[in-house]
Order: sequence, then C-alpha cells, then structure tokens
Amino acid sequence: MRPAIATKEQVWVSELNARPEIRSTFPTNPVHFYDTTLRDGEQTVGVVLSPQQKLEIARHLDALGVSRIEAAFRASLRKTPKRFNGYNGQD
Repeated sequence: MRPAIATKEQVWVSELNARPEIRSTFPTNPVHFYDTTLRDGEQTVGVVLSPQQKLEIARHLDALGVSRIEAAFRASLRKTPKRFNGYNGQD
C-alpha cells in the first residue's frame, strides 16, 4: 500500500496564523519552493523510479504548489531524453 500524499487542503496550519497580529509579520512576497527530489532521490542506493512514478511524484508536488521541480541532471538528459518526454505538461 502506498503512503498518502497530502494536498494543500490536507496540510494542517495552526489557528494562530490567522491572527492579525501574527499575519502582519508575515512577508508580503510569496515563498517559492524548488524541489530536487526527482533529481537527487535516485542518487540514493537502491532507489529506482519508473517514468510513471516520477510523473506521479511531480504531479503531487505541483498540487502542493511547488513552483519548480527538477527531474534530472542536464547531462543525463542528453543521454536519455526519452525518459522525460512525458513531463512537458502532457497528461
């Protein structure tokens, strides 16, 4: 059984964050997340993800609002470009 991946709606945030005196201290510019899970994750011994698994992970990261997702090192794309053809916004 696969572990569930939380969506934006499922992430718990403290009620304290809604207080005006707290919110007024928040930065006004948005926070952008840059994820390298798909690139660095396969560098771990014994970790091998299929293209379908990578696409599923990328979709979950996108659903969480991650603004940039790196799927591979640029040098590896020259060797195996077909592995990443499905990540170009195609469903």
